[in-house]
Amino acid sequence: MRKAGENEVISRQLSAIRHAAERGRTLTRQLLAFSRRERLQPMALDLNSLVRNFLPLMQQAVGEAVTIRAKASDVPVCVEVDPTHLESALLNLAVNARDAMPKGGELVVSTSLITSQGKEETLPAGAWARIAVKDNGLGMESEVASRIFEPFFTTKEVGKGSGLGLSQVYGFVNQSGGHVRVESAPGKGATFELFLPPTDRPADVRAAPGNEAPEGGAERLLVVEDDPAVLAFTVDLLKGLGYDVTMAADAKAALSMIRGKKRIDLLFSDVIMPGGLSGIELARQARLARPDLKILLTSGYIGERPADIAEFPLIDKPYERNALASKLREVFNAKAAAPAKTPPAKSKRKGSGEKALSEA
Repeated sequence: MRKAGENEVISRQLSAIRHAAERGRTLTRQLLAFSRRERLQPMALDLNSLVRNFLPLMQQAVGEAVTIRAKASDVPVCVEVDPTHLESALLNLAVNARDAMPKGGELVVSTSLITSQGKEETLPAGAWARIAVKDNGLGMESEVASRIFEPFFTTKEVGKGSGLGLSQVYGFVNQSGGHVRVESAPGKGATFELFLPPTDRPADVRAAPGNEAPEGGAERLLVVEDDPAVLAFTVDLLKGLGYDVTMAADAKAALSMIRGKKRIDLLFSDVIMPGGLSGIELARQARLARPDLKILLTSGYIGERPADIAEFPLIDKPYERNALASKLREVFNAKAAAPAKTPPAKSKRKGSGEKALSEA
């Protein structure tokens, strides 16, 4: 699109392609969220502040016919969750509430700290941070409420929704160690409650996203990607940012280059690759060969290996130009990594189910 210039026809067609790709990305992430396989990036945050700052976007999503009101707790309600996914969950709940109030109405978002005695099946005993979204809309029959979090279940007409919005909420909250509850009756609206484990950690400061992509310097990047189309796109993107780029189609070829004499400043590798050597294992061996080598990994699906993933910086696929450019500068500006340890023995081969998901 950047190269299309003022050609309206090509720009319009590329815009349609981009829109379709973004819908595919959203759909895939919703499925991963429901199955609790989406990669989360938790941080400590105060629900009171998050709701207050996110309310304008929720209001924009529901339109002028619906009034949104916040009812914050008198004390900080701190949790340790992925803020982007929590905001997405709140947005899904707000849009769902809007659809239940066709003639308009009121939406109340409240936060509180509660203690459960464990008498209810849906909420174990203990302390919980609660965030509730309550509307005064049409409400639901008990049969509908009992299925509301099922993937692809929807009461909307064809083309009005995928039926994955609420299942994404359910998957995210469960993956975060929490629980979801809905109370509703016909004509009496609905209340969706998200219960999350509280934390004593002070709230982290969220970095504001930049508008411009930071350009590369004289650094040389080694890109490792087994998909030719993705490799070509990534190399083109990185060269456009000003980086000197070389490439490898698998981990074996990459290691050979890393152990050679050519200068390489950063390894940018996919996590899941054929040949029995993953991007994580490649990064470990590369760090042994070159302790000062900067490393950035990428993946659209990581399976259930959070400890391994946390070992190196990672950016999710599909990544956009500005996001990748910012992440690269962040990695380059970070302090030198500690000396690498001897990599553990190779793990057993993935089962057929995980292999199928990896290939997908």
